[in-house]
Amino acid sequence: MLNLCESEVEKLFLLAAYEHIDGLVPQYTVLRYRIDFAIPDKMIAIEIDGHEYHKTKEQRTNDAQREREIKLELPANWTVIRFTGSEIFQNTTRCVDEVLQFIQKKSPYLITSINKPKIQYRTDNCDADGWYNKGVALGELGKYDEAIKAYNEAIRVNPDLIVAWFQKGNALHKQGKYDAAIKTYDAAIRLDPKYPIIWSNKGVSLGNQGRYDEAIKCYDEAIRLDPNSDDAWNNKGNALYKQGKNDEAIRAYDEAIQLDPNNAKAWHNKGNAVADQGKYDEAIKVYEKAIELKPKYACIWNKKGEALKNQGKYKDMALKLLGRTTEADAAFAKAKELGYSG
Repeated sequence: MLNLCESEVEKLFLLAAYEHIDGLVPQYTVLRYRIDFAIPDKMIAIEIDGHEYHKTKEQRTNDAQREREIKLELPANWTVIRFTGSEIFQNTTRCVDEVLQFIQKKSPYLITSINKPKIQYRTDNCDADGWYNKGVALGELGKYDEAIKAYNEAIRVNPDLIVAWFQKGNALHKQGKYDAAIKTYDAAIRLDPKYPIIWSNKGVSLGNQGRYDEAIKCYDEAIRLDPNSDDAWNNKGNALYKQGKNDEAIRAYDEAIQLDPNNAKAWHNKGNAVADQGKYDEAIKVYEKAIELKPKYACIWNKKGEALKNQGKYKDMALKLLGRTTEADAAFAKAKELGYSG
């Protein structure tokens, strides 16, 4: 079925989904329209947007018009699900799991989950997609050495399989092998430079080596390809923050937050940059927003505690009167309860 897919992101979704979603049909035709994927018996249509084709205002308008037209052609009881290319590249498993949740909602007595034990992937026929699938399964188990071997086999059979290069780079990054990861991302970029998530992940590897200027160039390219990537803006903010450019970092975090107000990482990181400027009142408010979004993130509680404590350097008596030192102790206690070890 892979030959029916029109892009690498569609292939990636299909590879992750076909073992878990029964009845999945790629390039499903509905009267005048062809949907990327459909599950006809569950009345679910799935559309995947590649950012390089959907980033301008005009293109997004066309997408919205196309989606309305598809909905008009489909019976009223169909559900249309849309993913971006970055979502598929970043976490294919989560996207498939979301589809399974829609299936569960439509068929409440059907038990499905992508988190169930993986089936055995067949690689005896030297199929690149089979090797790639095996690599994904091994990577999810944290077996990165074995995953990389599987990706290498997929690449040996099909050197143009971009997703195999990309996921191999991710596995190397998780092992802390940043030089190798960067070279692998570069190989994927040479095949097709239009995927923002590859540029962004390369930037993270560069940043982990302290090569912040190079990392920022990668994030800027990712943002050029996909101006709506809150992750790329957040990552750029991190690189600027590491360089001590707090004002620029805060502007980048604000861009990420504007694109996705629920991006707890961007709120947390902005709080760090604001606190470094000595603006503890403002930082506390930012941390509180991050805690609202991620109440079980121990590090944010600890950072809030530090900001409350640091206020005491300037107005200790006032803080005692207001009970702010008690607030700091409570925040530190909450961080410890959640597992923060400092």
